[in-house]
Amino acid sequence: MLILLLFLMLVAASFTDIKGRYVDNQMLLASAVTGSLIILGQKGMEGILDGYLSAALVFLVCFPLFCGGLMGAGDVKLLMTVCILVGSDCMKRSLIPLGISAVLLTAFMALTEKRLKNLEIPMAIPISIGVLSAL
Repeated sequence: MLILLLFLMLVAASFTDIKGRYVDNQMLLASAVTGSLIILGQKGMEGILDGYLSAALVFLVCFPLFCGGLMGAGDVKLLMTVCILVGSDCMKRSLIPLGISAVLLTAFMALTEKRLKNLEIPMAIPISIGVLSAL
């Protein structure tokens, strides 16, 4: 059930990020709450703590990137929600495929739009690729 929730959230986030360059806050909140209840039933408080501590770490790392204009707020919130749903081990495994797919998408968009400055990259796609490849 948790994998289905994760998959649906990532598909919806990728779709809205491609279409409008945003990730819906209500969807992220609903996914985090629903996922937390599922995790509580499956893994108990240890699973909840793992997810929320990894989400806090993502916030600490990504918030300065957001403040510097290098990352969108929706991307930070999506990463934090993914952490809640998959936990720290899966997030660690997803970092390399996420990074590679982000670089490739950035290069593709820079080449097709013939610019790099002010390039808005739908990061929900690399996030989805990284996380789904790590499952």
